[in-house]
Amino acid sequence: GAWVTPFVSHPTVPATIFVGLKQVWKSTNRGDTWTQISNFTDASSNVDMLQIAPSNGDYIYMSKGSTLRRTTDGGTTWTNLTSPSGNSITYMAIHQSNPNKIWVSISGFSSGQKVYQSTNGGSTWTNISGTLPNVPANTIVFQNNFLGRLYVGTDIGVYYRDSTATDWVDFNTNLPNVVIDELEIQYSSSKLRAATFGRGLWEV
Repeated sequence: GAWVTPFVSHPTVPATIFVGLKQVWKSTNRGDTWTQISNFTDASSNVDMLQIAPSNGDYIYMSKGSTLRRTTDGGTTWTNLTSPSGNSITYMAIHQSNPNKIWVSISGFSSGQKVYQSTNGGSTWTNISGTLPNVPANTIVFQNNFLGRLYVGTDIGVYYRDSTATDWVDFNTNLPNVVIDELEIQYSSSKLRAATFGRGLWEV
């Protein structure tokens, strides 16, 4: 698998987990045994990103570089999706109740190509990069039931955008100028946590 191998849990069946190696694998017994659920022809490269829809465990999205695929039947069949950009997809966020509403963050230094949104499961895309700085966007998370808010982690910090903002807002007060590798929301404590490259873990 990749240096950071993607694992995801089924949203309603905790014993079922998925891992992205060169193919996608599934375990229904917490990892004791595994079944391959994909047969990608580009089997020499690793899966970079793997996400499962919170509202429907049959919807799984994966990427290898700029290649994006989706299954809507739990891995029986996979569909190639339109890539929103020629650069690598770094992360994906999926709406909490609509498995076809998704957002992806994009790596690289192509100005204005950082975050894209799809409302039809990746068939078409809208560029919502706005004035994000021209550095790689490494991770993205959607905040459930709160103004449609998105947070994106970049090579120089965190930004957010929601229904009250026409562009991305700097969200870096007291955060060092550091690469943000992953963002996660802990809902019961209302905290956003940011994992950084070499500067530890931060929360707000």
